[in-house]
Amino acid sequence: MVTDNGIDMVVKDKTIIQQAARIKVKYPQYKVTTTTSSIVITGSLQPTARSVMYDFRIEYHLYQLPIITIAEGQLVRNAKDENIPHMYEQKSLCLFRPKYRQFTMATLIGDTIIPWTSLWLFHYESWHITGKWHGGGEHPIRGRN
Repeated sequence: MVTDNGIDMVVKDKTIIQQAARIKVKYPQYKVTTTTSSIVITGSLQPTARSVMYDFRIEYHLYQLPIITIAEGQLVRNAKDENIPHMYEQKSLCLFRPKYRQFTMATLIGDTIIPWTSLWLFHYESWHITGKWHGGGEHPIRGRN
């Protein structure tokens, strides 16, 4: 339950159909594949006009956290050969901390995960230039909490 100006509101979980509908309206260029309990979104993002295009894949199953990956070979270590910041095991992007509930089943992927992925890519490119991660957040140590 969420309180807004003293009014209690029930925030309902989004169905896969609602997730897919939002993405198809907001991002008609993306490919969306669904089952009754999962959705896979694929497409390309360009964080700035000077950026390259990154091919992404978002896989989301109800009652689980989304997994966001960038096509193999598109993300590389920096000149110091450091691990890429804010990634889980150098395979999937860390866009938020689950323990803070920034993404829940009531959240639309098209309004959060997709824009957050573009922002992550912007900070990734900045990290290559400056050597510092300017995106804030906390680095995941182990697991996904």
